[in-house]
Amino acid sequence: MQNGAIAVTILHPNIYAERSSLMPHLFQLDLAADPATRRVVKDETVDVEFAAVTGELMSLEGPNRYTPRDAIVTGSGGERWVVSRERFDAKYVPASECRAR
Repeated sequence: MQNGAIAVTILHPNIYAERSSLMPHLFQLDLAADPATRRVVKDETVDVEFAAVTGELMSLEGPNRYTPRDAIVTGSGGERWVVSRERFDAKYVPASECRAR
């Protein structure tokens, strides 16, 4: 690849990823018109730790960067991913609250 050139990976007709030296960056991520898109709520107990420093982990989808306070989530199968603290607080429910329902 020449200086200044980028590699682009097509993920979906409406999504592409620009590959940098660290990780891909997604652009035009709008699946609202895609008939195959559906909202899924996953019911799974996960482990979570909150990052104290900036870092990166490898998820099933590729590298995930995190910053202090982000949630580093580990699923029941051992897979790991990063969720911003704001999104985590809004979307995840403590297991004790789930059992009480």
